[in-house]
Amino acid sequence: MNPIAPQAGFAQLDIAGVIGLQLAEPLSQMQQMVHNFLQSGKISRAEVQQLGSMIDSARKTAMQSQQLARLANGRLRQSLEKLRLDILVTQALAEHMPRMQQLGIVSQQQIHPVEVIFDPGLLISLVDAGVEWMSLRGHQLDVALHLESSPEFSTLRFTARPLPEAGEFAETPPEFEKFSWYLLMEIARTMGVKVTRSVFATETTLTLEFQRSSAPPPEALDHPETRSSVDSWQHTEAAQSGTAPLLVTADDKLRRSVEIVCLNMGLVLNVATTSARAARHCAKERPPLIIFDDRADDDELEALKAELAQTDPFFPLIEIVHDANTLLMSSWMSDSVTRVSVENLRTHLPRALMMGLSKKK
Repeated sequence: MNPIAPQAGFAQLDIAGVIGLQLAEPLSQMQQMVHNFLQSGKISRAEVQQLGSMIDSARKTAMQSQQLARLANGRLRQSLEKLRLDILVTQALAEHMPRMQQLGIVSQQQIHPVEVIFDPGLLISLVDAGVEWMSLRGHQLDVALHLESSPEFSTLRFTARPLPEAGEFAETPPEFEKFSWYLLMEIARTMGVKVTRSVFATETTLTLEFQRSSAPPPEALDHPETRSSVDSWQHTEAAQSGTAPLLVTADDKLRRSVEIVCLNMGLVLNVATTSARAARHCAKERPPLIIFDDRADDDELEALKAELAQTDPFFPLIEIVHDANTLLMSSWMSDSVTRVSVENLRTHLPRALMMGLSKKK
């Protein structure tokens, strides 16, 4: 293999140009679709779906650009937590699986239990960036997570290769590849994670090396069968132990949406319709995490959050906001609140819950 030395970073003008190029395609397509609609007065179901896809693409680029801006200022506040890396990897694979299936990508995993000590938001973003970048390399994607010894560290290795029987793999636009690689490298640099990329013939390998790794205690391990597929991320230690997040909202529709997400993750959800009821619930039984509707954020809820922060400054909070294009993990911000848009609840809430519930109790 011939290792390719990862670049330490791009010039600001370079990455600004890459972001512009990445936004140009979806915006151009949206503009053309709007023009066609104004001309004909008609729009098909397929065009509506395509328009939604283009909007999602532009939103994702905007979100990743926000992440890069926070990384670039060099003063990112990190909260070090003990986390199950194996759970986060299988979660990322599960989230990317629908897109990978559409591209005809098959995946095999050898994921062993590993605990690491890193910032939750950064770790989730790094794993997600690794899965996304490597899923562009071929029809076969193998993922392996192992704990090494002497000294203890863990390696997360992605190996991608084309499958001759699957035909030619779609070529990735260079601006997208450049942007996703830059994002991956900037997150890894901030975390102090060693990145190695190598190419041999048509096979590409990406290896992430994590220091501060260890084996989880025996009582924290899931049953083997729960780790046999990409759905194993649902069976977290927190879910199996019966812990229940607390939702604060008076909105029945929002409550049902959150309940569906929690049900799919194997979590029980407690609900308080007012801040006063939430405070009484916490006085009787402290939840592992609180989800709250931004419309319910009154003085009483602020007092409850302040009280919780006195004993745990990083007590996990998830705020469901009614602004579009919002997914801000707590580690990117100056407080312990992760903000999720109500529009993307089913996509982003599982990740936010996983970040909070995977913390070492």
